[in-house]
Amino acid sequence: MMPDPFERRALAVMAGMVLLMLASSYVGTVVLGQDLGGTDAKVEGLAADSAGRSGGVVLDLEAEFGEYGEPAAFTLAGVVSGFLTGLLWPRAFHGGGNVA
Repeated sequence: MMPDPFERRALAVMAGMVLLMLASSYVGTVVLGQDLGGTDAKVEGLAADSAGRSGGVVLDLEAEFGEYGEPAAFTLAGVVSGFLTGLLWPRAFHGGGNVA
């Protein structure tokens, strides 16, 4: 079953957005040499200290997949969640399968 023109355009827009995210991540880390890690580690450290526990890493993506493991994993998670949202949206809010 071939996708209709709307589906082709939507897929092209989504692919363009993913490429834009990957390009901006690449430019920020490689070209500009910035640390795009954010404040996650600081917030997690403060939460662990206030709870009286030692913070730990559950899944170390940088150790497993190198420097670009975490940005690639978050981008992939966004793409998969976008696909699932698009798939389930009509069923959840329009009461059935395909909605024209």
